Amino acid sequence: MKHAFLIINGLILIICITIAGAFADQAKPMGSIKVKSCDETGFADMACVPLDSAVKAALQAVPGKALKAELKNEDGSLVYEVKVIKTDKRITDVYLDAGSGKVVKIESGRNDNDSHI
Repeated sequence: MKHAFLIINGLILIICITIAGAFADQAKPMGSIKVKSCDETGFADMACVPLDSAVKAALQAVPGKALKAELKNEDGSLVYEVKVIKTDKRITDVYLDAGSGKVVKIESGRNDNDSHI
């Protein structure tokens, strides 16, 4: 009986830690430049990394052709989102810190036919 109780408590603890970790990942800012307003007009002046450098870094991380690149407010941080189409026709979104140029997130998977850009 004691062993079953310990196993159940251990499983509950593991589940709680997993859930807390998921929430902690969501709360982390993506980039080094914080965005306080939703007004996109000042984004270009805030970015330390030029657009062409961000696109080059995205293509180094995910080889292919850049379809679109833009500055965005992503969870309160200024980031570049670069859409890359790979040779297998899959579109990958590469997010880069607009302050450092480092890749902060890569989302891949959708097919070129799945959405319109």
